[in-house]
Amino acid sequence: MSAIREFRISNTLDVPVTNCHVHSNEARAFMAEFEDQFAGRGCYVFSTTLKGSSIGREVPVYIGKATRTFRQECFTPHKLKRVNEYLNRHRRSELRLTLLPILGRDSRQLDEAIDACERSLIQMGACVHEDLTNIKGTKSLRWHIKGALYNSDGRAQRSQAVQKFKTLFEL
Repeated sequence: MSAIREFRISNTLDVPVTNCHVHSNEARAFMAEFEDQFAGRGCYVFSTTLKGSSIGREVPVYIGKATRTFRQECFTPHKLKRVNEYLNRHRRSELRLTLLPILGRDSRQLDEAIDACERSLIQMGACVHEDLTNIKGTKSLRWHIKGALYNSDGRAQRSQAVQKFKTLFEL
C-alpha cells in the first residue's frame, strides 16, 4: 500500500480584478507579490461569492492542478479565459485563489496524487456549484448526503446517525 500524500491549504489570496476581468499583466504582478507561494505544485481553486446570496456563500469557479509549479499553470491564457468568462457572465468583481501545495519530494506518485486530488475537487465543486467552469470531470451525476456531504439546503443535520457517519468518514 502506498503512502498517503498530503496537501496543505494555503491562505486564500484576493486576485486583482478590474471591470470583471483578470488581466494577464496584473496576474503576473500578483504572482510576483506572493512569489514564495507560487513556487510549489499541487491543486488550486479560484472562487467568488455567489451573487444574490444573503450569507455571502463562497463557491468554486475553476479548479485546476499544477504538476509543474503554480506560477507556470494558474494563470495560463486558457484558464484566464474561463475565469474571465465566468466573472463577466455573473458580473463579479472579486476573485479568490486558494493553493493546495502537495508536500513531499518530486516523484511520479506525487503527480498521481495531484491528478486524483484535482478529479475529486472538481467532482465536489460540481456538486456545490452547477456553474463550475471546468469541462473535464463535471458531467457526473450531482448528489449529496443530507446533513453530511454536499448538503444542498445549507441546514446542518444534528441527528446522532449523521454525526456518527461524519465521524466515520472524518467529514
